[in-house]
Amino acid sequence: MSKRIAIGECELAEGLSGRMEKADYLSLPAEGEYFDFGKFDLAKATHELETEGKKNTLQVPTSFPSGIFASVLQSADFGKKGLSGYYNWHASLNTSKTDRYLAWHASNEQNGYFVKAAAGAKGELSLSAQASGHSCLHHVIVAEKGSKLDLTIESSSHPDAKPNPQHPEIPGSPSLHTEVFEVFVEDDATVNLATVQDYAKSDFVFTHLFFRLGRFSRLCHAAGAFGGAASRLRIQNHLLGGHCKVDSFQLFFTEGEQFSDVCSSTYHHVPDTTGEMLAKAALTGKSRCAYKGYIKVDTGAKNSITHQGGTALLLSRESAANVMPALDVENNEVEAGHGAAVGELSGDEMTYLRSRGLSEEESRSLIVEGYFDELLAKFPYLGGRAKLKQRLTAKMGTIKKAGKQVE
Repeated sequence: MSKRIAIGECELAEGLSGRMEKADYLSLPAEGEYFDFGKFDLAKATHELETEGKKNTLQVPTSFPSGIFASVLQSADFGKKGLSGYYNWHASLNTSKTDRYLAWHASNEQNGYFVKAAAGAKGELSLSAQASGHSCLHHVIVAEKGSKLDLTIESSSHPDAKPNPQHPEIPGSPSLHTEVFEVFVEDDATVNLATVQDYAKSDFVFTHLFFRLGRFSRLCHAAGAFGGAASRLRIQNHLLGGHCKVDSFQLFFTEGEQFSDVCSSTYHHVPDTTGEMLAKAALTGKSRCAYKGYIKVDTGAKNSITHQGGTALLLSRESAANVMPALDVENNEVEAGHGAAVGELSGDEMTYLRSRGLSEEESRSLIVEGYFDELLAKFPYLGGRAKLKQRLTAKMGTIKKAGKQVE
């Protein structure tokens, strides 16, 4: 039985033992939009994980800013002295009993990062995880009262992954990657977090992020989803303290026959909270994406200010996107709104740039770059912004390959 302790307004648990109940994941649905996530061979992945062991590389810096601490978190470490204070997400959210891939994660959790900013500390940190096979990562991030943490976590395939003989351009055979983030922003604390996912094009990727905010806290999260044959991203922002604020941004770029499923949710549980969600997607080839934004304002959460917006830019005639915003407001004393748009490149903008001597490929790249820069400019952490921009720049090469598919 886990010992429960209070950190800010978040209920935490000490000790990993028993915190995640193993479930019969094959009997659970593989929730998703417009894609059959259930077709991945989980039994085979489990066998390979058990016989081949961990195939991921996590590196921790040798020095940290004052008051900032990070370590590689093995499952056994949860009970060790000095690593107490972990949120029992399974007991509270109960998600591993309803979703196949979270249930698989609960049964096969390997390692991840533990990051802590002590009360009043300020610092910046960049971490990465690379996998050459199946991976099951669990990260815990705590920003104590009055702290400020700028953090980047990049998750990608290992560059030395063995090539697939049938498809040498794809590194390795299909692997499964599950990754869970638990982030606690205590009273008066600020967290600027960039999460970057760029696994191999053959892989299945399932990422879940759970955020809990205390009084007068600030969170700005930018998620970049670029890899995987099929990827699913789920974000939950729980505003639990008065006068807290969250900015939740998502950027996803798909190519070839990739499919990306993104759902971002913000829950206003108490009065006087503020939230903004903004997503931008660019699609080339025959790729598809689905974005669902959900805002819930509880009955007692008066004076909440909340907005969301989602746009998708189609860079080929064969790409497709579905953007679905939703509001669930149970209090009339709020300010709430949403918007959605799916479209192709502007003919007027292309004509203008071409008239200035730019090629079609250069014009296309410049428009897409400006499209994402509008969102990146809202993210205050320059180091995380640079990491996201770096991945986007690498994806820009696919625009040139698109040729003249879009007039």
